[in-house]
Amino acid sequence: MAWQTPKTNWGAADGVRDSDFNRIEENIRLLHNGMAPREDITLFVSPSGSDTTGTGSSSLPYATITKALLALPKNFNGANVSINIADGTYNETIVIRGYIGTLSLVGSFGSTASINSITIDDSDVRIENINIATSASPGFVVGGGATVAATGNLVLSRYGINAFDNSKLLLANVEVYDAVTAVSVYNNASLFMYQLYCSAINTGMNASNGGIITYSSMSGIVTGSRTVTSSGGRIYTGSQTSGGAGV
Repeated sequence: MAWQTPKTNWGAADGVRDSDFNRIEENIRLLHNGMAPREDITLFVSPSGSDTTGTGSSSLPYATITKALLALPKNFNGANVSINIADGTYNETIVIRGYIGTLSLVGSFGSTASINSITIDDSDVRIENINIATSASPGFVVGGGATVAATGNLVLSRYGINAFDNSKLLLANVEVYDAVTAVSVYNNASLFMYQLYCSAINTGMNASNGGIITYSSMSGIVTGSRTVTSSGGRIYTGSQTSGGAGV
């Protein structure tokens, strides 16, 4: 792919041809790809790091996940891109939006990152070997056709999971405490989770407007309905244990 000399005289005798627009499209594509990475990217984040003097390297990590996200290009151009997140507390509202390619959030096996909330929109995200805990609004939100897979535990306090607009989630173990609804899936989103544990929850799972929830097991105390479906929403159940108002 090479730079195409653009047409400058649109009033010339030869008129406007398809090739004129093709040259514009090729130049836009060239510029777009030129800003994308050609090599894999690994950034590091730690509560002991710095967003001022840090470079995102293992020896000089950033202090916030937000800083690492801002340092990434939007188009990964096929490169492997990951953010290594050290164990600790991150008082951040994380927004992952509009990345082209797969972004991995990676921790050492069994480590825990406490984050205020996470919103993932129009992006492909993998959460590997790290337990994520959120405690503030809006909790854990996935929309815009995003795909999310998490191998660690997802622990939510006061705000549950909201998945919508054709997003797809694959989660291992989910725990939700002190929330109105633990899991809401709607607008043709789909969620599979291996295990859901609830404590002080009014509604366990709610699937509506074509949303689909598939789960292997559910346990804990739900004061209201354990599952609710409406407007074409579906819930495929594995097993349920402990108290509550029933399905």
